[in-house]
Amino acid sequence: MDAKQLMQDYPLAKNRLKGWFLDKLTANMENFEEDEAFKKFMIESGITDDQIENIFKEGGRACLDMFDEYNLYVSIIYSDGGFKSMINDESIGTSFPNRKSAESAVLEQCVKMLEDLLTEQLTENEDTNDNSEN
Repeated sequence: MDAKQLMQDYPLAKNRLKGWFLDKLTANMENFEEDEAFKKFMIESGITDDQIENIFKEGGRACLDMFDEYNLYVSIIYSDGGFKSMINDESIGTSFPNRKSAESAVLEQCVKMLEDLLTEQLTENEDTNDNSEN
């Protein structure tokens, strides 16, 4: 999985991931009382595209809670000598030789599905706004 290309191809999902991580960061910062200047800097600087790509590439598991919020429930199971990836109990691809490969495939599919959901929501909101103007 090429995290950089994935984030370029699915900008709505990338922005939602960035927002979700920033929300988690700022929630943790509220409890951080030691250094107000550092806290302010972290909140103002936010999360860059490179950082979200690295988080996703190296630690995509951190995204699972956010995917749950969109009813995209990920499972990785070991069966018959390989790892199987599933979203909402539907298999993604075939059996993988290791967990990392299975995770990579399922996270990539989740980003695509999230992009579709966000695009659908955006379209519905635009349609609602268009109808209210008429």
